[in-house]
Amino acid sequence: MKKKIKKDKRQSNASYLTRIFVRIFLVITALNIIIVAGVVAINELQMREAEGAALLSSIQEAAINGNINWREFELAKDGESWTDFARVTRQTGEVDESHGTSGFLKSNWSIHFDYFHVTNYGVYWHDKSKQDGIQIDLWINVDAVIDSVFRTVIAIVVVMWLSFLGGIFIIRSYAKKLSQPLSDLSDSTEKNDGNPLPVPENPIEVRQLAQNFNKLLNRLNVKILQEQQFVSDASHELRTPVAAIRGHATLLKRRWKEHPEIIDESLDYIDEESQRMKTMIEELLTISRGNHMEIENEKFDLSEYVARLITEIQPAIVQKN
Repeated sequence: MKKKIKKDKRQSNASYLTRIFVRIFLVITALNIIIVAGVVAINELQMREAEGAALLSSIQEAAINGNINWREFELAKDGESWTDFARVTRQTGEVDESHGTSGFLKSNWSIHFDYFHVTNYGVYWHDKSKQDGIQIDLWINVDAVIDSVFRTVIAIVVVMWLSFLGGIFIIRSYAKKLSQPLSDLSDSTEKNDGNPLPVPENPIEVRQLAQNFNKLLNRLNVKILQEQQFVSDASHELRTPVAAIRGHATLLKRRWKEHPEIIDESLDYIDEESQRMKTMIEELLTISRGNHMEIENEKFDLSEYVARLITEIQPAIVQKN
């Protein structure tokens, strides 16, 4: 079976900020294109419709007066070809058309509301009016509006693309600048030998993080010193009873046959010191687990303690015969 390789999803601050910037930028770009293109298209179409309404009114007035000269009307042309068309239909059935209207009307139409596409002609807007038995049909070409919207979109895309490249550069530069204190802090932590970490002035979050790290290091250093002191104190406290026990054990080995009366005394010392060691070990274990102990101060006779200590340790001293 082939094991699926999991992608490493970890990423630096620079790449993370860059990804967020790209997503936001794409959303803003799309909204700009939609809004600006929509506004331009609506304004251009409204202008063309206003021009068409004025032209329709002029043709209507000329048709009522019975004098139509198509050259007097501002119908649009593309070179030698007409792109706007008009038709006058009188009540008697007589039809008067502008230049090229017959060929235009014979083309295939794909009607869609007031706007529709005509094969080999483009996109058109249609309007009509009827007065005194005379109907006027007007077809206005709006390809120029589409071209204007398209050029606007191209301009927006070019500007946004240049802004995107500049934004990527700026975001990466500032992201690296923001991430540098964290990288320095990470390197200092890895190489740290117990010394305080450097605390940067900015950003504030990294400064607070470094300060908290230093507080943690200080507590750890104090804890280590306490543990070292604990081991030292435990070794010191256990050394005396161990020495006493070994001294009496040595004494028994050397002299119990010649002086059997020392057996009971040495065994008592050994038992007493072993019990003291047991109590001491239990107390040390309690302290090592972090449990609190009640400490009571009491007075004792120092001379008596020294005399007893000498008596316990003396058997361990090698005496020359």
